[in-house]
Amino acid sequence: MKLESKLVIEVIKLKGIRKVIARRMSQSKREAPHVYYDIEVEMTAAKRLKEKLSEQGYKVSYNDIIIYSVSRNLENFPKFNAHIGDDELKIYKNINIGMVVGLEEGLIVPVIHNVDKKGLREIAKITKELVQRVKSGILKLIDYTGGTFTVSNLGMYGITGFHAIINPPEVAILAVGKVAEKPDVRDHNLVTHLSTNLSLSADHRVIDGMEAAKFLYSLKSNLENINDEYK
Repeated sequence: MKLESKLVIEVIKLKGIRKVIARRMSQSKREAPHVYYDIEVEMTAAKRLKEKLSEQGYKVSYNDIIIYSVSRNLENFPKFNAHIGDDELKIYKNINIGMVVGLEEGLIVPVIHNVDKKGLREIAKITKELVQRVKSGILKLIDYTGGTFTVSNLGMYGITGFHAIINPPEVAILAVGKVAEKPDVRDHNLVTHLSTNLSLSADHRVIDGMEAAKFLYSLKSNLENINDEYK
Protein backbone atom coordinates (compact mmCIF):
# COMPACT_ATOMS: atom_id res chain seq x y z
CA MET A 1 0.00 0.00 0.00
CA LYS A 2 1.35 3.40 -0.95
CA LEU A 3 2.02 5.70 2.01
CA GLU A 4 0.71 9.23 1.75
CA SER A 5 3.41 11.87 1.91
CA LYS A 6 3.35 14.34 4.77
CA LEU A 7 2.99 17.93 3.68
CA VAL A 8 5.20 20.17 5.82
CA ILE A 9 3.68 23.63 6.03
CA GLU A 10 6.46 25.25 8.07
CA VAL A 11 9.79 24.43 9.70
CA ILE A 12 10.58 26.38 12.85
CA LYS A 13 14.13 26.18 14.15
CA LEU A 14 14.35 26.18 17.94
CA LYS A 15 16.44 29.10 19.09
CA GLY A 16 16.71 31.67 21.85
CA ILE A 17 14.26 31.24 24.72
CA ARG A 18 12.44 28.32 23.09
CA LYS A 19 15.70 26.40 22.61
CA VAL A 20 16.67 26.94 26.26
CA ILE A 21 13.21 25.83 27.42
CA ALA A 22 13.37 22.67 25.30
CA ARG A 23 16.79 21.77 26.69
CA ARG A 24 15.91 22.46 30.32
CA MET A 25 12.56 20.66 30.23
CA SER A 26 14.09 17.62 28.54
CA GLN A 27 16.81 17.59 31.17
CA SER A 28 14.25 17.83 33.97
CA LYS A 29 12.08 14.95 32.73
CA ARG A 30 15.13 12.83 31.96
CA GLU A 31 16.95 13.31 35.26
CA ALA A 32 14.25 14.00 37.85
CA PRO A 33 11.74 11.22 38.63
CA HIS A 34 8.55 13.29 38.70
CA VAL A 35 5.73 12.26 41.03
CA TYR A 36 2.44 14.21 41.02
CA TYR A 37 0.09 14.97 43.91
CA ASP A 38 -3.27 16.70 43.52
CA ILE A 39 -5.54 18.39 46.05
CA GLU A 40 -8.69 20.52 45.91
CA VAL A 41 -8.66 23.73 47.94
CA GLU A 42 -11.67 25.84 48.91
CA MET A 43 -10.99 29.49 48.09
CA THR A 44 -13.86 31.22 49.91
CA ALA A 45 -11.59 32.79 52.55
CA ALA A 46 -9.16 33.90 49.83
CA LYS A 47 -12.03 35.54 47.95
CA ARG A 48 -13.13 37.43 51.08
CA LEU A 49 -9.58 38.68 51.65
CA LYS A 50 -9.21 39.63 47.99
CA GLU A 51 -12.47 41.64 48.09
CA LYS A 52 -11.58 43.33 51.38
CA LEU A 53 -8.21 44.48 50.05
CA SER A 54 -9.89 45.66 46.84
CA GLU A 55 -12.19 47.89 48.92
CA GLN A 56 -9.06 49.37 50.49
CA GLY A 57 -7.60 50.13 47.06
CA TYR A 58 -5.27 47.13 46.71
CA LYS A 59 -5.61 44.88 43.66
CA VAL A 60 -4.58 41.38 44.75
CA SER A 61 -4.99 38.27 42.61
CA TYR A 62 -5.60 34.69 43.68
CA ASN A 63 -2.13 33.93 42.36
CA ASP A 64 -0.65 36.54 44.71
CA ILE A 65 -2.45 34.91 47.63
CA ILE A 66 -1.19 31.47 46.61
CA ILE A 67 2.40 32.69 46.24
CA TYR A 68 2.15 34.31 49.67
CA SER A 69 0.78 31.10 51.23
CA VAL A 70 3.40 28.93 49.51
CA SER A 71 6.20 31.09 50.94
CA ARG A 72 4.87 30.67 54.48
CA ASN A 73 4.42 26.95 53.89
CA LEU A 74 8.01 26.56 52.70
CA GLU A 75 9.23 27.86 56.06
CA ASN A 76 7.90 24.65 57.58
CA PHE A 77 9.05 22.42 54.71
CA PRO A 78 12.63 23.58 53.99
CA LYS A 79 13.49 20.52 51.88
CA PHE A 80 11.09 21.82 49.20
CA ASN A 81 13.03 25.09 49.02
CA ALA A 82 16.14 23.56 47.52
CA HIS A 83 18.32 22.76 44.52
CA ILE A 84 19.67 19.34 43.58
CA GLY A 85 22.83 18.66 41.62
CA ASP A 86 26.25 17.03 41.74
CA ASP A 87 24.98 14.39 44.16
CA GLU A 88 24.01 16.95 46.79
CA LEU A 89 20.94 18.81 47.96
CA LYS A 90 21.28 22.50 48.77
CA ILE A 91 18.53 23.75 51.07
CA TYR A 92 18.17 27.53 51.04
CA LYS A 93 17.21 29.93 53.79
CA ASN A 94 16.05 32.54 51.26
CA ILE A 95 12.63 31.74 49.82
CA ASN A 96 12.66 32.99 46.22
CA ILE A 97 9.54 32.01 44.29
CA GLY A 98 9.45 31.99 40.51
CA MET A 99 6.15 32.55 38.70
CA VAL A 100 5.67 31.32 35.16
CA VAL A 101 4.75 34.01 32.62
CA GLY A 102 3.92 33.01 29.06
CA LEU A 103 5.10 34.90 25.99
CA GLU A 104 4.67 34.11 22.29
CA GLU A 105 8.29 32.97 22.09
CA GLY A 106 8.23 30.91 25.27
CA LEU A 107 8.01 30.90 29.04
CA ILE A 108 9.81 33.28 31.37
CA VAL A 109 10.04 32.65 35.11
CA PRO A 110 10.65 35.96 36.91
CA VAL A 111 11.55 35.55 40.57
CA ILE A 112 10.20 37.25 43.68
CA HIS A 113 13.10 37.26 46.12
CA ASN A 114 12.69 36.78 49.89
CA VAL A 115 8.93 36.29 49.58
CA ASP A 116 8.67 35.15 53.20
CA LYS A 117 9.80 38.62 54.31
CA LYS A 118 7.09 40.40 52.32
CA GLY A 119 3.43 41.06 53.02
CA LEU A 120 0.64 40.16 50.61
CA ARG A 121 0.14 43.71 49.33
CA GLU A 122 3.86 44.07 48.59
CA ILE A 123 3.90 40.70 46.79
CA ALA A 124 0.96 41.82 44.64
CA LYS A 125 2.80 45.02 43.72
CA ILE A 126 5.99 43.14 42.80
CA THR A 127 4.21 40.49 40.69
CA LYS A 128 2.52 43.19 38.59
CA GLU A 129 5.84 44.99 38.09
CA LEU A 130 7.59 41.76 37.08
CA VAL A 131 4.88 40.80 34.57
CA GLN A 132 5.08 44.27 33.05
CA ARG A 133 8.87 44.05 32.77
CA VAL A 134 8.57 40.60 31.15
CA LYS A 135 6.14 41.92 28.54
CA SER A 136 8.31 44.97 27.93
CA GLY A 137 11.47 42.87 27.63
CA ILE A 138 13.35 44.85 30.28
CA LEU A 139 14.05 42.19 32.90
CA LYS A 140 17.34 42.48 34.77
CA LEU A 141 19.44 39.38 35.50
CA ILE A 142 18.32 39.35 39.15
CA ASP A 143 14.67 39.31 38.01
CA TYR A 144 14.91 35.78 36.62
CA THR A 145 17.70 34.12 38.63
CA GLY A 146 17.97 32.66 42.11
CA GLY A 147 14.58 30.92 42.24
CA THR A 148 14.16 28.14 44.81
CA PHE A 149 10.54 27.10 44.09
CA THR A 150 8.15 27.79 41.21
CA VAL A 151 4.40 28.43 40.90
CA SER A 152 2.75 27.92 37.50
CA ASN A 153 -0.83 29.17 37.11
CA LEU A 154 -2.95 28.47 34.01
CA GLY A 155 -6.29 29.15 35.67
CA MET A 156 -6.76 32.41 33.76
CA TYR A 157 -7.00 30.31 30.58
CA GLY A 158 -9.76 28.11 31.98
CA ILE A 159 -7.46 25.17 32.76
CA THR A 160 -8.90 23.29 35.73
CA GLY A 161 -5.75 21.33 36.53
CA PHE A 162 -2.44 20.17 35.08
CA HIS A 163 0.93 18.67 35.99
CA ALA A 164 3.94 20.94 35.52
CA ILE A 165 7.54 19.96 34.79
CA ILE A 166 9.97 20.85 37.57
CA ASN A 167 12.18 23.85 36.83
CA PRO A 168 15.74 22.50 37.34
CA PRO A 169 17.68 22.52 39.60
CA GLU A 170 14.64 23.01 41.86
CA VAL A 171 12.99 19.96 43.43
CA ALA A 172 9.29 20.87 43.18
CA ILE A 173 6.78 23.04 41.35
CA LEU A 174 3.15 23.91 42.13
CA ALA A 175 0.59 23.98 39.31
CA VAL A 176 -2.57 26.05 39.88
CA GLY A 177 -5.87 25.60 38.09
CA LYS A 178 -8.90 27.85 37.62
CA VAL A 179 -10.68 29.23 40.68
CA ALA A 180 -14.36 28.46 40.07
CA GLU A 181 -17.66 27.53 41.67
CA LYS A 182 -18.06 23.76 41.90
CA PRO A 183 -20.98 21.58 43.02
CA ASP A 184 -20.74 19.69 46.30
CA VAL A 185 -22.99 17.76 48.69
CA ARG A 186 -23.01 19.05 52.26
CA ASP A 187 -25.45 17.93 54.95
CA HIS A 188 -27.36 16.04 52.25
CA ASN A 189 -27.86 19.25 50.24
CA LEU A 190 -26.42 20.15 46.85
CA VAL A 191 -24.45 23.38 47.16
CA THR A 192 -21.66 25.16 45.31
CA HIS A 193 -18.32 26.27 46.69
CA LEU A 194 -15.42 28.27 45.30
CA SER A 195 -12.34 26.11 44.85
CA THR A 196 -9.22 25.41 42.83
CA ASN A 197 -7.07 22.39 42.07
CA LEU A 198 -3.43 22.43 43.11
CA SER A 199 -0.92 19.91 41.79
CA LEU A 200 2.54 19.43 43.24
CA SER A 201 5.21 17.92 40.99
CA ALA A 202 8.01 16.63 43.22
CA ASP A 203 11.43 15.12 42.55
CA HIS A 204 11.20 11.65 44.10
CA ARG A 205 14.96 11.58 44.65
CA VAL A 206 14.41 14.19 47.35
CA ILE A 207 10.74 14.21 48.36
CA ASP A 208 8.72 11.12 49.21
CA GLY A 209 4.94 10.73 49.10
CA MET A 210 4.29 11.41 52.78
CA GLU A 211 6.28 14.66 52.70
CA ALA A 212 4.48 15.82 49.57
CA ALA A 213 1.09 14.99 51.07
CA LYS A 214 1.89 16.91 54.27
CA PHE A 215 3.12 19.89 52.24
CA LEU A 216 -0.10 20.08 50.21
CA TYR A 217 -2.36 19.47 53.21
CA SER A 218 -0.63 22.27 55.11
CA LEU A 219 -0.92 24.62 52.12
CA LYS A 220 -4.60 23.76 51.78
CA SER A 221 -5.16 24.62 55.45
CA ASN A 222 -3.29 27.92 55.07
CA LEU A 223 -5.38 28.97 52.08
CA GLU A 224 -8.72 27.87 53.50
CA ASN A 225 -8.11 29.82 56.71
CA ILE A 226 -6.38 32.91 55.35
CA ASN A 227 -7.71 36.25 56.63
CA ASP A 228 -6.87 39.95 56.80
CA GLU A 229 -4.17 39.47 59.42
CA TYR A 230 -2.03 38.07 56.58
CA LYS A 231 -1.89 41.42 54.77
